[in-house]
This record gives sequence, structure tokens and C-alpha cells, in this order.
Amino acid sequence: MIVIDNPQGFIKWYGVFAALFMASCGKQGQQGDTGKHTFGKRTAESTMLTDTAGAYKLSSGWLKPKKSFEFNDSAWVSADTLFLVTCAEFVYYPFGNIKDESMLGKSLLKGFKVNKQVTRLRDGEASTYHSLIKGKDRLLLFFAKDDSPDSYWGSYIIKGELRDSTVALTNKVKVGMSANQFYSTFLTAIDAGLQQKIKFVVLEPCIDNPRHIYELSEGKLESIRFDCLACDKEVDY
Repeated sequence: MIVIDNPQGFIKWYGVFAALFMASCGKQGQQGDTGKHTFGKRTAESTMLTDTAGAYKLSSGWLKPKKSFEFNDSAWVSADTLFLVTCAEFVYYPFGNIKDESMLGKSLLKGFKVNKQVTRLRDGEASTYHSLIKGKDRLLLFFAKDDSPDSYWGSYIIKGELRDSTVALTNKVKVGMSANQFYSTFLTAIDAGLQQKIKFVVLEPCIDNPRHIYELSEGKLESIRFDCLACDKEVDY
């Protein structure tokens, strides 16, 4: 990953590139999108400009996502939080597609203590959840099956938080890794000013849930949280 410590020079270079491209193609090389975004109590006006080389200028600096990240052309900065929208499969299955409880012991979640709980929700329906706990780490999973002929099994993360460095996601992201290592998993370049400002990175899935919330502190990844906004909030670990 390239950390851009001279964003003005970077912007100037991209400005020349965009001008040449527009002159040759006769097309507009930038798109604007301005709006107000909220994460917790943080709100801010932010602007995103897209250029032809795959780099993105936000209100606080530049970044360039990797192709493997499957960036969905939507990003913004609100106070100390960077939001990125992705369609990558790992955002839905950060520990792999664990189809049922029997696969937990052979997955990236081996070593977790598993408790099965049946909860009757307000609508009267009973649902079975799996609470996974290991040290400071905890997850709440729900296994689902489609009753169609091509039945599909899958695990869905209702919520979770990781604070120990013993558990890694499928892309090798884990608590305790350096901020540079973390960013290089998703980006090929980010300017130093933007990286220094950011304390939280939120990955929003382009379809459905859950979203990932990564907390950065003192140059390291401090914690990882998962939050399914459309899931039942009555169930605890």
C-alpha cells in the first residue's frame, strides 16, 4: 500500500491525468456526490469525486481501493470515521461460509465456547441462536435454511466484537495488526493526512448486513465489531 504524504502533489498529478483523459474522450471525468452522513453522534458534510484512474477524493483526502475489495463507488468521511461500501463476499462471511453448527470446530472460529439458545421474540416465533465466546471475543450467529429445492444453508452474524488477536478473518485481518497492514488489505493508496485523522473504518455491505466497524488506535487495529442493522435486537450473547 502507498501512503501519500504529499497529497497536493498527488492531486495535481491526477488533475493532469483527468484533463488529458477528458480531452481525448470528450467526457466528464468526475462525478460529484454531496450529503450529510451519520455514525453514532458524528455528522459531517462530505463530498466524493471520482477520477478516471480509480482514485477517490473525499472531503479529507485521497484513497484508492483494490479491485479485490469490490468497492461500490461510495465512500464518505464523517468526523473521525471513514465509510466504505463494498460488495465483496467476505463482508457477509468474514469467517467463511459456515453452513451449520457442525462446521464451527473446523472453521476460523474453532476454540470458541458455543451456547445454543432458543429465544421467543415479540412476534411469538421461536428462533435458535448460537452464542460464541472466547476470552474477550463474542459473536452471535443465526443459521438459516431456504426451503426451496436448492436449499441453502448459511450463518448470519447478528452482532459481535473481537478484542483479542487470536482470531483472524478470512482476509487475515485481526486485532493487533498495524494500521498500515489493515489499510493495505483494502487499499493500494491513501494519503497520510486522511489516515492520521481516521479512528474508525466502517465497511457497509452493498446488499443486506452485517456492517463491520474497525477501531484504530495508536497505529494499530484495536477492535472489530459486527452490527446487523436489520436483525433482532432482543437477543443477547
